[in-house]
Amino acid sequence: MDMQEQIELSIKHSHKEVLMPHVRKFSDIFDRSEVVTREKLMKVISGQPSTFVREWNVDELLPSGRTRTGTGRAQLLTFCSVRNNTQNKSWNLDVFPKPEVVELVEKNMMLGDGYRINFEIIIRDGGVALVCAHYNMISGSRWFGYIDGETIPKDPEKT
Repeated sequence: MDMQEQIELSIKHSHKEVLMPHVRKFSDIFDRSEVVTREKLMKVISGQPSTFVREWNVDELLPSGRTRTGTGRAQLLTFCSVRNNTQNKSWNLDVFPKPEVVELVEKNMMLGDGYRINFEIIIRDGGVALVCAHYNMISGSRWFGYIDGETIPKDPEKT
């Protein structure tokens, strides 16, 4: 089965909306990336502030349904975890998404006070990789697209 057939099959069985169904390469979603060092990963894990691509002032939803303007911040982080499920490998990247990706996050994801959104890439059988954005405070994610796993930058220490 070729990559396109695998992608179509995944979409059919998942019943999830893919925000960028036309993408096929890492560079279709991200302008650039850097491998995350172990030291930086430890800072992220310990809760120290992460680098972010974009920050939004957000409204706080009150119990009455009214909003208080500009009371909080939501952030789109550069942190991205990459998992290769077929080779049992994982590594981390700092990614810098294209402007249209940032715009899709703003239009399609809930942005609440304290929300920190990060990317995740899961490489599946056949080398097809799913690119998602995850919330830190609520359960859920948005699927951005399926790409060729070979186009994802590798961690030289993990290859």
